[in-house]
Amino acid sequence: RDLEYRMLNGSLSEAEEDDVAKLLNLNATDKCQVITFSLKSEDVKENFSAGQRKETKIIEKAIFNFLPKEYIYCNTNRIIYIHKENMKEGKRDFRRKLEKFQKETQDQLAERKKNFEFLIGIGKSVKGYHNLKESFEDSKLAIQYIDVIRKIVGDVHKSVVDCSKLGFFHIFTDIKD
Repeated sequence: RDLEYRMLNGSLSEAEEDDVAKLLNLNATDKCQVITFSLKSEDVKENFSAGQRKETKIIEKAIFNFLPKEYIYCNTNRIIYIHKENMKEGKRDFRRKLEKFQKETQDQLAERKKNFEFLIGIGKSVKGYHNLKESFEDSKLAIQYIDVIRKIVGDVHKSVVDCSKLGFFHIFTDIKD
């Protein structure tokens, strides 16, 4: 699992990436995207708390039932999934599935009276596993800028963000202010 995560961060050599991709049955022509699932606490002090880690584990189990396990990685307060695109399921259908899953999971958090927002960032589609780092970065940016994105689109409840839909907003992502 550590090697797969290092591949997403771009810290493996090309040969090491090839080995990991072979294990995951990924090839250089696959269209893939990285999806990041994250729990955002309403209280900044709650980030990385025991409660947040516990809820992340509960959500991870639900994701294991929802998506192929071999492409799912968990680290602290976020879960990462490498999605191999296929012709049977279009991008719009897949995004709708994610939106439905997000709502159901958010409703369960509310039922358990947990003050976390369940957010999903969808990275851009890339060709081949050597470009997964770009998709991973995009998926994290979508979550990092969720509050700004909500203001721009006028939807305070938006919780699933597809970076390919951000358009001009990408210009501003390098600006830290």
